[in-house]
Amino acid sequence: MNRTYQIKQGDTLSDIARRHHTTADEIAKRNAIPAPHILYPGQTLILPDANALALDSAASIEGAMLAALCASNKDCKSPVGPCPFNNAETALVPVRYALDEPFEAPATQPHPLPATGFKGPLALNTPYTLRQLRDGWLYVFDETAHILDEYEVKGTQFIHANKGSKGHVLYPARHTVAMAFSHQRWTERLKTAYCEQDDLRSKGMRRFALPSLARNMGGPHAGLPALLASHVADMGLPNDGFVMSCAPLKAPDGVEPGLLWRDKPAGSSYASRANMPDPQSALVVALDDLISDMHDVTIRQAAVWCMREAPFDDDLSRHKWTMATITEMIGLPPVDEWQLPAAVKGNRLATFQFKKNLLAYANAEWERRKFMRAPSTDYSTPQMAASLTERVEQALAVLQGYKPTPELAQAWGEYRYQDVVRWQELESYIAQHQPLEDKLSQQWASTCDDALTGLEALPINPLLLGFDTQTPAGQTYLIASLSEWLSTAQMMGADEKRAAALQKILQKGALPAQAYYGFDAAVKEELVAKRPWLNISHVTAGMNAAAGWSLLANEGRLLDSKLFAGLGASSKATMDALHQAIAGPAIKAWERLMMMLRPLVLKGSSGAAWVAAATLEAVHTGQAVRFNKSFGTELKAWLQQQRDAAGMQSRLLGTPGRAITSYQTQGLGQAGQQLQRVHWPRLLLIEGKQVELEANMARYQSLLRQGGRQSYWEGWQSVGWLG
Repeated sequence: MNRTYQIKQGDTLSDIARRHHTTADEIAKRNAIPAPHILYPGQTLILPDANALALDSAASIEGAMLAALCASNKDCKSPVGPCPFNNAETALVPVRYALDEPFEAPATQPHPLPATGFKGPLALNTPYTLRQLRDGWLYVFDETAHILDEYEVKGTQFIHANKGSKGHVLYPARHTVAMAFSHQRWTERLKTAYCEQDDLRSKGMRRFALPSLARNMGGPHAGLPALLASHVADMGLPNDGFVMSCAPLKAPDGVEPGLLWRDKPAGSSYASRANMPDPQSALVVALDDLISDMHDVTIRQAAVWCMREAPFDDDLSRHKWTMATITEMIGLPPVDEWQLPAAVKGNRLATFQFKKNLLAYANAEWERRKFMRAPSTDYSTPQMAASLTERVEQALAVLQGYKPTPELAQAWGEYRYQDVVRWQELESYIAQHQPLEDKLSQQWASTCDDALTGLEALPINPLLLGFDTQTPAGQTYLIASLSEWLSTAQMMGADEKRAAALQKILQKGALPAQAYYGFDAAVKEELVAKRPWLNISHVTAGMNAAAGWSLLANEGRLLDSKLFAGLGASSKATMDALHQAIAGPAIKAWERLMMMLRPLVLKGSSGAAWVAAATLEAVHTGQAVRFNKSFGTELKAWLQQQRDAAGMQSRLLGTPGRAITSYQTQGLGQAGQQLQRVHWPRLLLIEGKQVELEANMARYQSLLRQGGRQSYWEGWQSVGWLG
């Protein structure tokens, strides 16, 4: 049954189609609209039945295609004429694989891929769909003619400097072409590399043998033009605007597009097919866009994290949940997430119950200690002591192997707020919302796994992603992107399994870990060959020896940009581009990236790796760093002070079987203070900032002594990135 709609100010045909579950093409066809981009307010449109639309469209186009293919090109009596695939040129409409809109069971995926021939580049938990290319650049290499074409992607148009602007690209039907989408315009260096290196094209572009696709009416990553209306999610299909995406169909109100995201209105298959020589011979081809995939995964990961922190929409529920959290915080013993038993981690209700059991243990132990300190006044003292001890053991048994500290009973022995908090009701309230917590936890785990999969799959050669690391623009985009991706990935810290997986990926040399070397493996190889001590990974054991450090310190040379003076022209260009990016628009993103990389890449590494990382960071950010010529002397003094303090402790405690006197206790305290006052040997000095550096180092060491992961985050920044 047809419906009607009166056009309002600001309407577009795509918006109307999306709201009424039809396509812009079908509305234009039913209403004989010659220019779909021109609408008049007050005009009444006839809207078709949405249910049969996709099937009718696909059937009509594919039916014509089948009839054409079955006809012989030599049969002049054929009612459909010659085979369209024998035409001189084939029209290609490139689209991209993209993450589909979120959905929850029992609902099914809103925009599934075609049944055969199409598969996204990554094995993600989030399913793929097809979407129009983002605005950017399309590169097509004609393997037969050995020519590289460049198109600017703008809206639904592919704009070529010589061929003009169309909603598709045309290539000889008997040729083989390779295609790639890029977020940045390729430099001449990239164009030359892709033209000359077949291996680079095979990894960074997707090949399409047009004769084979014509014979089979499609193939891997290619299909008939009916797919534009039936399977490309933002070219006429109903959708929710892809708001959880780096390319939403409409920018949020008051938010300006940025470097890493930009809105793009829904497209139309009508625009893609306009002026095609023969639409029946056209093909839809799907390309990869790993950069957008990682952006989308990051956006969803951050959204799930925010939902876990504030899972309610209404103010009253948010207030109740916040008060429940505060009550739990002040009324029950604190336990770090990573210390919880495995069966409890990540479960709010189980954590609450565990803390209640921990409080019960603290109370039982406190009662036992109080009884044992009291004077014996009753013949039942042994029985009472045994009863209290049994109560402690029972309370300890339900803690699933958790070992409470001796201080717990003293701090939490007396029950708190028992008369003012209805603990059973609070537990019931948490239990009521546990299903929501469980669902969000599952979503969090799923997005974390997707992020790990994406990071591991990123090629370590940025040329394969369309970025030239010898330009500040390429360096800036990589730094900004990776700092965003790791900003959500670092939230996995409480999940030991996934945190370990992230660390392993980075320490194996994934793309983010190449930041120290300008995201170029060739630069790292050349630099390390000249100065082995600058290798952050796989540092030789000899470099950890004091003698090895002394050799470097004896040179006393200043480590500035001259450190890279001996590099070849290509590597030096990469380092220069990195420095320009950091000195300009990428400085904040670089600082965030380094802050997140340090504990992940350097955890468990040798001292040599830390010095290499600190030196490279300092040089990249323009700090003047010098090897300390007095390192050997300071090292010897430090070792002697350690021996003196240890000797004092040994002498004071060398009286086995005898009570420690107050004099010995005072001496032990003095020895401990002496150890704290010991100055660590300084291998690196910052010109003009050494006093500030040492003060910050003292604060950092104090944080380390206090324990806690905050030392990584609070201390490193104040140290000036040179811990």
